[in-house]
Amino acid sequence: MIGERIAKARKNSGFKDQKSLSDRLKSIGAKVAPRTLADYELNKSEPKVSTIKAIAEICNVSYNWLIDGKGDMLRDDSGISNYNNQERLDDAMNMYADLPNEDKNIIYAIIKRYHSTIDAKEGTIEKKLEQFDNAFEE
Repeated sequence: MIGERIAKARKNSGFKDQKSLSDRLKSIGAKVAPRTLADYELNKSEPKVSTIKAIAEICNVSYNWLIDGKGDMLRDDSGISNYNNQERLDDAMNMYADLPNEDKNIIYAIIKRYHSTIDAKEGTIEKKLEQFDNAFEE
């Protein structure tokens, strides 16, 4: 049922509870109370299509998987599939640790610049990447 998939998506994305996911959803304009998310996870109520889309985007899961459980859980719009957030972080930290200090400083500057260009209300990863690219053209 969709409730179990919402809970799985939330946990896999590193949101420890419904409140943390609710807060993140609010940052993109999807106002869903923690209690409402809990009701979805317990299959006590059905989310709207717009809410399902927002959860799929925030949790980086396939909308179709969230709806019916078919196909891959994780979206493959980043070229990285079957990775959870902790695995991505671990891989990135391992790669970073192997870099010379000068390269670490460059990577840190890139991440800092990227972070400063992101507006959570912008929505899609494509828009975020476009913002990031534009920041370096300035």
